[in-house]
Formats: sequence, C-alpha cells, structure tokens
Amino acid sequence: MEQVGLREDPDTLIKGIGVGKQQLAEIAMEFAKDVKLLILDEPTAALDQDDSQHLLSLLDDIKTSMVAAKLPKIAKRGVIDPVREYRIAEDYHTSLRIRTPSVDEEVVKLSGGNQQKVVLAKWMFTEPDL
Repeated sequence: MEQVGLREDPDTLIKGIGVGKQQLAEIAMEFAKDVKLLILDEPTAALDQDDSQHLLSLLDDIKTSMVAAKLPKIAKRGVIDPVREYRIAEDYHTSLRIRTPSVDEEVVKLSGGNQQKVVLAKWMFTEPDL
C-alpha cells in the first residue's frame, strides 16, 4: 500500500476513503499480485497531482517503462543489454511520436497523451496475441 502512496489504516473499509484513494488501493492490490502486465485505464483520473506524480514515477523513465514488461527479450544470460533497450525504446518513441527529446525522460514529466503512448508501447513490446 505504501508503494502507491497509501497511508490509510489497514482496517479502514474501502468505502470509507475517497475515490482517488480507492483507485490507489485497487492499483496496490494489482502490484501485490506481481503481474507481468498491468493495464491501467486512466490511472490518474481520480488522483490529485501529488498522488498522480507518485504513481507515475513508479513506472520509471520512458525507456525502462517500455521494456519492463518483457525483460527477457532484451537480456542475455539475465543481464539487460542497454544498447538493445535503448534501440527498442527509440523505435517506439519515433513510431508513436512521443513528444519528448529523449527516452531517458521520466514518464511523470510527459503530458497525459504521451504517457498513454508509453503505456501503449509497453503493451506492444510484449507482442500480444490479438
């Protein structure tokens, strides 16, 4: 719970907290499951600015965020290949027209639309079956 910025009493009922905190509680439960892919639909919609920034900072920089969903794809013998990581992130950065000078930018610094493009790139990198 603290990972997403919730500091509520664990005995508090979910209906006893605000909508934004309820949303953080739901996200915290998903993080606790250690899922390989977490699709968040407008995760910051009900959050205040501080909670939004904190949540998005969990996603790290653009490059790391894009490849985190499928690390074995860019690793050799368990070690991440930084050249491959950068090249893949740059390819998505260009093809999705993410408006930022570098893939080393923090996701939290992007506009909402560009944040969504980063999430889309992460999903596309997993090569999902459609």
